[in-house]
Amino acid sequence: MRETTLTKDARSILNADGRQVLLAAAQNVEPIETQAAPEPKAKATPEPEPQAEPPRDAKPEPATRFFYDGTRYHLDTAREFVPMDQKSASRHMKGWGHHHSEIEAALCTIQTERHIHFAGPLAGHPRGLHTAGGVKLLATVSPEIIEAAPGKWPTLRAVLEGLLADSEAGSVQVETFLAWLKIARESLVSNRRRPGQALALAGPRGCGKSLLIDIAEAALGGRRANPYAYFTGRTNFNADLAGAELLAVDDEAGSSDIRSRRTLAANIKACLFAGAVRIEGKGKTAFTFRPCWRMLMALNDEPEALLVLPPITEDIGDKITLLRCHKRPLPMPAHTLDEREAFFAQLIAELPGMLASLEAWEIPNELTEERCGVRAFHHPAILASLHELSPEGHLSGIIDTAAAAGGIALPWTGTAAELKSLLCFESSTARDAEKLLGGWHAATGSYLAKLEGTRVERLPMLNGVLRWRVLPSGLVG
Repeated sequence: MRETTLTKDARSILNADGRQVLLAAAQNVEPIETQAAPEPKAKATPEPEPQAEPPRDAKPEPATRFFYDGTRYHLDTAREFVPMDQKSASRHMKGWGHHHSEIEAALCTIQTERHIHFAGPLAGHPRGLHTAGGVKLLATVSPEIIEAAPGKWPTLRAVLEGLLADSEAGSVQVETFLAWLKIARESLVSNRRRPGQALALAGPRGCGKSLLIDIAEAALGGRRANPYAYFTGRTNFNADLAGAELLAVDDEAGSSDIRSRRTLAANIKACLFAGAVRIEGKGKTAFTFRPCWRMLMALNDEPEALLVLPPITEDIGDKITLLRCHKRPLPMPAHTLDEREAFFAQLIAELPGMLASLEAWEIPNELTEERCGVRAFHHPAILASLHELSPEGHLSGIIDTAAAAGGIALPWTGTAAELKSLLCFESSTARDAEKLLGGWHAATGSYLAKLEGTRVERLPMLNGVLRWRVLPSGLVG
């Protein structure tokens, strides 16, 4: 076939060393000298819409991104583990480019090889997989630990000293609180559980007890829960406490019933001082682990409010600290909502400086204790109020009333049964004595035993019966 002029020209253009203009060949004109043609202008294109950051891998392996608790899948987003159902988990895998068969295989792998027994926040534990007693626990989010940094903290110091500086105790209350917070921070940062006293703040309404709890919450991971219902036996479930570093009872309308108070004491010992704690949620499998817990209680200083506290007996006395709080002017105005927000923001801004000071501070020897790191402290006024409100304190008061009325001569010696008869016979004390001692036959002897060492002496038994010696108030034989 004969070549046309067009095909000849096109072939010569393609074979030429220089650049040719194909359009000139198509129009059957003589080729022109090769010249540098101007670069064509790029066609304007609209800016792409902002898109979410793609997954860490172009096509991540699903079995490494999920855990399964028997009901829900938990996706690792690098900040937290997000719970979702199977349909949502499959949608994520499909979005990563996996086909149906790959997704089905991944779901089976996750269900068998990435199965966990619990998923949720875990007090003092960073985000990730943990094992306790052979049980796999997934901490879905880490505590928010504020980093210590050198700095001044005059506002925080003024708040603490205004609330806790005391004419009777001096600076001991401030130092005790700071030492308690220092040990708690060390336990949290190192993720090592250490026993610590429950700390009770007793003072007038509006003095700043709740503010101190807020400060402690920020310093100890930013998570709190109210343990009162569980600690007093109102519920058997405590899973809501598992994810909070601070257990806080803030002006709780608690029970003054002696059984609730004794249960509170028992749970303070079991939950704050035992090696591990049993965690149980409604309809969930129970497990045990070692939470980094500290406990704060804020109470008004009225008698009925103080009766929420457990009886300060020998076995609980070293496990609870009693601080008396005072109502004094704040270092910044806090009348309006804006002022309160600015005030608290200033406290949080100073918190890294205070924490750095605590890290460098050595607790004075007179405040240290081997087990908890700091000794328990009982403010004398709070302790005296609790004693007066206790059954044994009430008995002591009835004895004084009877003595003033001439119904009993002090010092007095006899048996518990004889003392009960005297107090119930004396008209000035009969009603109160019957109410206190009448419902339980061993009540008198039990309360006398608790007064031993104050104004009561235990004497040798006579004919198989225990005898007591009761002294006037304030005297010890």
